Amino acid sequence: MTYPLQFAAGALINTAGSGNDFVGGTNGYGNVEFNGLPSLSNGYIVDGLESNDPLTNLNSGLSTNLVLGLNSIAEVTVNTLSYAVDQGRYGASQVNYVTKSGTNRFHGNLYELWNGSKFNAADFFTNATAGNHKPRSTVNHFGGSLGGPILHDKLFFFFDSEWVRIALPIVTAATVPTPAFQNYVLQQLPRGGVDSITGSTYQPAPQLVSFYKQLFSLYGNTAGTPLPVLGCPFNSNGTVAGGNPPNGNGCANRQSVSHSSDDHEQVQTARIDYNIDAQNITWFRFQSDTGVQGPLTPIRSIRCSTPSRRSPFTHSRRATRTSSPRVW
Repeated sequence: MTYPLQFAAGALINTAGSGNDFVGGTNGYGNVEFNGLPSLSNGYIVDGLESNDPLTNLNSGLSTNLVLGLNSIAEVTVNTLSYAVDQGRYGASQVNYVTKSGTNRFHGNLYELWNGSKFNAADFFTNATAGNHKPRSTVNHFGGSLGGPILHDKLFFFFDSEWVRIALPIVTAATVPTPAFQNYVLQQLPRGGVDSITGSTYQPAPQLVSFYKQLFSLYGNTAGTPLPVLGCPFNSNGTVAGGNPPNGNGCANRQSVSHSSDDHEQVQTARIDYNIDAQNITWFRFQSDTGVQGPLTPIRSIRCSTPSRRSPFTHSRRATRTSSPRVW
């Protein structure tokens, strides 16, 4: 919802909410500044109701920060000075969004915007590292709307449904134990031993064998570039490592791990408009917005999904009265 602000005069884009704001941070989240005031001073108003995040006061929230369906917006106005009597709660800007309504003719649309990794090139660092592969990425935004009359010139409806599916790559370097090191640990636990670096003595612990087997089973792929580790007693080719303490490269491999954090969000919006007479209009808007963030860890894709809800069901109501100018 911040994108229209970037076209306003004097907009300073991609700024953080504040110095210690964990949501804004250095990434900015598309935040905009005006007149030297921070992003916290921008008010986002949808059909007369504030939509700022209640925790950070920024235009962010839910799993994908969608907040309002893009397909349900009729018009956007950005005001950075000379506020009207119904504005002025924020010092930098007032951003007013008006949602679509039905008309005397039926109208609607269906759309899908898709951008996947098959259409994107691998970056320089992926190509420069042996064994790396282009990570999976998907951005899929689809939906549709339908609006029209219920009673000609009197009662109208509009419905919009939008769905977002995002899987953005998380590429990081990881150190994984080699199969040889795993076997070495499982054999050494019942025997005990002496740490070659610190000289500490470890007593036999056969009861831990089953635990370490389960731990090692989490590593689905242990391939990679051999990594020298101080204290490793053997090399990747099976020979005994030299030195005191030894510094073999057969205990760990360095690899590039790529996982995709699957996020999704669904926005359902319904609006009813009723023309009471030539000067009085009332309307109701109902919206349901749900979503899930799915951060991943680099070990066997252990998922920790976090549901995010603006509210299971929200609605707004407003009446508008218009009058012709009179000369007294």
